[in-house]
Amino acid sequence: MDFRARAVFFDLDNTLFDHQSSARAGVTALVEGLGLRGGAGLQRTWAELEARYFHRYLEGTLSFQEQRRARMLSFLQAAGLDVSPGRDALDDWFSVYLAAARGAWAAFPDVAETLAGLRKSGTSLAVVTNGTQDQQVGKMQALGIMELVDQVFTSEATGHAKPAREAFLVPCAALGVAPADVLHVGDDPVADIEGAKRAGLQAVLVDRSGRADGPVLHTLADLHVRA
Repeated sequence: MDFRARAVFFDLDNTLFDHQSSARAGVTALVEGLGLRGGAGLQRTWAELEARYFHRYLEGTLSFQEQRRARMLSFLQAAGLDVSPGRDALDDWFSVYLAAARGAWAAFPDVAETLAGLRKSGTSLAVVTNGTQDQQVGKMQALGIMELVDQVFTSEATGHAKPAREAFLVPCAALGVAPADVLHVGDDPVADIEGAKRAGLQAVLVDRSGRADGPVLHTLADLHVRA
């Protein structure tokens, strides 16, 4: 797909970073550590709880650490464990998940070449992602792609979470580009696509499953940008 843009913004999780595979590894370690059965069902449960409690963090009703603890407690209860662990125990179990998830951190295979090509062409590049600065920058450093972008804008750092218009407009202002001259690439139809378009940016959905209809990217290798 061809676009005209001076800058390209990328979402991180499930756009550049394979979050789903990482999360599966974390939940697998958690299920094994707890001696549970029903791995596939518990994987789905974790994904649902992650979305629910991370949204509450973005809303500001839970801190980042509180949403982790709430997610873990709900997961243990959903798994049928009759437990009321304290904060330390919840943190310990989350550490089991996190260690395995971090061990599986990986970028999608089309990422490095795409970013390097865009950078070589003189296109300004940024990551616009919901989450904490330390964690999201840490992911990019671990993936070896931090040096391929100009800046990382997290919801924690900007004070605005996608799909809010400001989550996109703050990066535009920081890079000195008009919203209409920016293309945002992401996997979430609401947070990424609707949010970016409301802010006046161009936007394109990444659908690596191949199930979405319409003008979407199934691989970043099909992304072509010129000024």
